[in-house]
Amino acid sequence: PRIGLRQLLIGLSLAGIVPLAIVATVLLVALWRAQQAELYESMRATAYAMAVSVEQRLEATLRRLTFLATQPGLDLEGLRQRSAEILSASPELSRLAVLSAEEAKLPHQKKIFQGETGARGMELSVPVIRDGKVAYGLFATIDAGALSDLLRSQLRDPAGVATIVDADGRAVARTRGAEHYVGKPLPAPLAATMRAHPSGVGRFPASDVPDSYGAWTPINSTRWTLILGAPAAPADAALTRSLGALAGLLVMVLAASSVFAWLIGRRLADAIHAAADAAVAMSAGKPGGPVLSRIGEVQTLMEALGRSSARLATAEEDRRRAALELDAVLQQETRARAQAEAANRAKDEFLAMLGHELRNPLGAIGSAMRSEEHTSELQSLAYL
Repeated sequence: PRIGLRQLLIGLSLAGIVPLAIVATVLLVALWRAQQAELYESMRATAYAMAVSVEQRLEATLRRLTFLATQPGLDLEGLRQRSAEILSASPELSRLAVLSAEEAKLPHQKKIFQGETGARGMELSVPVIRDGKVAYGLFATIDAGALSDLLRSQLRDPAGVATIVDADGRAVARTRGAEHYVGKPLPAPLAATMRAHPSGVGRFPASDVPDSYGAWTPINSTRWTLILGAPAAPADAALTRSLGALAGLLVMVLAASSVFAWLIGRRLADAIHAAADAAVAMSAGKPGGPVLSRIGEVQTLMEALGRSSARLATAEEDRRRAALELDAVLQQETRARAQAEAANRAKDEFLAMLGHELRNPLGAIGSAMRSEEHTSELQSLAYL
């Protein structure tokens, strides 16, 4: 099947633009992935910094408790008085108790008298040593609201959320919606990922966001993990807007290139039609009219056709003159031949007449000569 010049130019423009569109889309997706990796790295660094700040706050509290536990000369009442003073000066603590071995009823409280210390859940425990033995235990309960305020003060993204979870995967502090989510377990996919990887980044559903980017890291000296999340919708919306803008730009470029190709094809087609008309006129022996074109190659073709037309016209004129000369020579030869034939006929007629006129006298003379010869022969015979 044949294809028009305009359709061919439009196809060529599309063939040139479509690969560029594909490359631009690939580059845009690669840029988005690079931005995604940068976002992950930024979230990882932010989560680590927030975990360090929580760890420092807990270490500061432990240092105060350890300082209180190492004060010499303080009995149970003295420790409780000093504990009340520390509690009033420590907004991150919601409770600070000094218990003896007999007063320790809970399992984790009894463990301190067995030599286990540190943070369990929201409680910090420090032993008080007297005469080389654990005489009392200091038990400080961390205020979840204070931890949430600490995390909130370091959270740079207003749409983000930071959560501290314990070893059982339950939230103990949260920067947003703490009243709804503290004490509740994490979504199953996130909990499974955290069990498999103590720290990392990824994309997963959060408690209040169906899809989010997140980073998690353990808090040293505790069994807690800090999770930093950010909704994925804004980042995806940015990619969607970029892809939409690119698609709109490509549509505009395709439309503009198609119109431009159609206009150029129209000019080329008009010039080619004019050249074809000139060629048809030349084949009919008519001079082709001048055709001007802004396209150099087409103008060169038209000039070549013009020169060919001029040469054909000159050759036709020479042929016409040669034909006229040949006709003149043929007419002259015809006249000469007619004259020669007339002369030949006149000669033949003259010779015929002359022969007729000479035939009678010559016949009598011939007869007399033959008679004379016959008489002479008779006389010779008679003499013999």
